[in-house]
Amino acid sequence: MKKTSFTSRGFTLIELIVVFSITAILSTIGIASFVSYSQQEAVITSAAEAKTMIAKAKSLTTSQVKPSQCTANQQFGGYKVLFCCNSGGSCPACQLTGDYELQVVCAGNPIAIDSRTFPSKVTVDNGVSNTTSRSFWFQPISGGVIGTGKVSITGIGYSKLQTITVTSTGVIE
Repeated sequence: MKKTSFTSRGFTLIELIVVFSITAILSTIGIASFVSYSQQEAVITSAAEAKTMIAKAKSLTTSQVKPSQCTANQQFGGYKVLFCCNSGGSCPACQLTGDYELQVVCAGNPIAIDSRTFPSKVTVDNGVSNTTSRSFWFQPISGGVIGTGKVSITGIGYSKLQTITVTSTGVIE
């Protein structure tokens, strides 16, 4: 009697389907995690940049050097950071195109000198208890702040929230 032997030369269709299914599931989970992470990082980075702009306004005001935007006969009134909504609503509009801007106040009139825009889907949160101030005006003589409170930066469609608080003494948290 002749003996026949079978040797395996590949994978069965079932084995291939299982491997590709597991690979697809793991890839989907990885992509979703990456997207969520990048959205959270966009909010964190935007809040850090906004906090830096507020700190810059405070620093420039503390220096009490009259900027070139104020003429000789205009009184220097400090620097202001304004978080605006250019699409209308109950908050002020920026002078420049952007989501928030740095302004110098000369003789009581704000003049925009720098502007920043948030990345796509990042905005100032308008929730009832989150954002309490959209304007932080640092005073040169008193060293105080008009518009103390907090501004919250969030991403639309995800729950990451970063809050910046400015106290009446000018402490930025």
